[in-house]
Amino acid sequence: MKKTLLASAGLLLIFIAMILQGADSPATGITLVAGMILLFRGCFSWACKLPWYVALTIGWMLFVAAYSASLWVPLIVPYRGEDMPGFFIHLIYFTLGVPGAVLILAGFTRLFRRHLNR
Repeated sequence: MKKTLLASAGLLLIFIAMILQGADSPATGITLVAGMILLFRGCFSWACKLPWYVALTIGWMLFVAAYSASLWVPLIVPYRGEDMPGFFIHLIYFTLGVPGAVLILAGFTRLFRRHLNR
């Protein structure tokens, strides 16, 4: 339960940081970093329980989805302002990319632990 709350709080802080970024707030950076740290801490403990190949597969899929968002969001989302698709691109990067990186790190951790304990 505690890890779920950490991950949820991290996603909420990332979303708040993206709203603050749209308002040009100086608190955007620290809010984003705090959200990424909470999301990382919340996801890593349960991601280490997955088999290494499952964690790597899901992690790379999330990471590729986050990268491809930069290609598809400007085509799908119409915008009339200055940087409206940028908001969605960054939001998708951090909500998909950070858990993807966590799963990739957890997969490599499980793989190295498995091979070092032989």
